[in-house]
Amino acid sequence: MIGTWTLNLARSTSSRNPRPPAPLSDVRRFSTIEGGRNLMVRSGVNAVGQPTFGIVTFKFDGKQYPVYSQDTLASFLATGKPTNVMWSFLRIDLYTTQVTTYIDGKAIAPFVFAVSKDGTILTQAPKEAEPKDVLVFDRVR
Repeated sequence: MIGTWTLNLARSTSSRNPRPPAPLSDVRRFSTIEGGRNLMVRSGVNAVGQPTFGIVTFKFDGKQYPVYSQDTLASFLATGKPTNVMWSFLRIDLYTTQVTTYIDGKAIAPFVFAVSKDGTILTQAPKEAEPKDVLVFDRVR
């Protein structure tokens, strides 16, 4: 997953009808940082032109790590109140990682990041939902 990925709306799918408004842009950057940790930064512009942002540092160990967005990071910086949203990352194999979201400590449906064998495509999809909403990202670098 290490690298920069940009959303490919033409290849992404949604089972919802009508399809929700698509973001104008969505970029995911995964990198390694000190201490054996990883960093994911999400940035983009939503369907109504507002900037979006998300950040999480994590290990592939199944433990919960705080996820901050433009709203929760601003609140944390102003008040010290931590986010109520956590993610856990669990490596399934060399190409697949399961991510579970926790809100106020309660687990909700997990999703999977999967990298194609040639390393050019990253997909994000619910782990067990059918039919699936799948986000497809192309490697930028």
